[in-house]
Amino acid sequence: MYKKCFKFVGLSLMFGLMAPIAAKELSVEQLEQEKVSYTFLNDAGDSLWSTPGNWRKGKFKAKKSTEIPGSEEDLLFTGADLEIVDKQLKFKSLTTGFHRDSSVFVDQSSSIKANNIMVGFVGNKKHSFNNKGKLEPTIFTLKNGVCNNEGKIFADNVTIGRKDSKVVEFNNSGHITAKKIFAVNMNESGKITMTGGSVVAPQLRVAGSGLLSLEGGKMTFDKFVLSDDFRIKLSGSAKIVIRNKVKSVLYKKIQQGKISGEGGVTIIDNKNGYTIANVKKEESKI
Repeated sequence: MYKKCFKFVGLSLMFGLMAPIAAKELSVEQLEQEKVSYTFLNDAGDSLWSTPGNWRKGKFKAKKSTEIPGSEEDLLFTGADLEIVDKQLKFKSLTTGFHRDSSVFVDQSSSIKANNIMVGFVGNKKHSFNNKGKLEPTIFTLKNGVCNNEGKIFADNVTIGRKDSKVVEFNNSGHITAKKIFAVNMNESGKITMTGGSVVAPQLRVAGSGLLSLEGGKMTFDKFVLSDDFRIKLSGSAKIVIRNKVKSVLYKKIQQGKISGEGGVTIIDNKNGYTIANVKKEESKI
């Protein structure tokens, strides 16, 4: 079993003076959803996706399954140690971390296509997600816990943290492409660390506080919105590229102490009309 330590519902209640209501029957759609739900509990103890005894049919502690999920319609919930090795998977959604600690490992020979991947549904447990393969969800969300991406993530939207998140750490040395938004929402203990690779998205949208520590690699956006309390620290060969002229906006963030770098930060507008921020080189120090 792979283990590693890493350095990232709405409910509608209606009240009234009414007599008690009998339990509502499930609709056809809800029954169908229940029918194609699986829970990974690692009952067999080998942590492998391909072992039928690790799965239960239905949500949470449902009856043991004699089959593994694999079709596009499957709705998956997992809350244990799960290893995805040499698999090309396609399903509706994967949500980790409900009533127990969770860890998921995707090896370099595996790929996942899904509508949604959410890591760490509840905040009072320990959750980790380590990707070395290729993820292609429509929406990828790190809600709680630690996510380490050494592979590739292609999504419409990538969200790191939410308003109700407890612990969020996201470490990237791979490649991330968000077709629409790369969103961040974390408290002051939240941290995104990038040591290499790339992040590309039309928009960076940051709410809350926390820290983006760029130690290498390149982040590229068309535009960005940063909250006043969020901090960005550049070091090494790290680079931020904004495909617009926003030099004055970034310079103001530097003056406010929200963007900093070892030895200072250089901001330039290149001939393509892009604004680039990186660490000052030794020879350029004044």
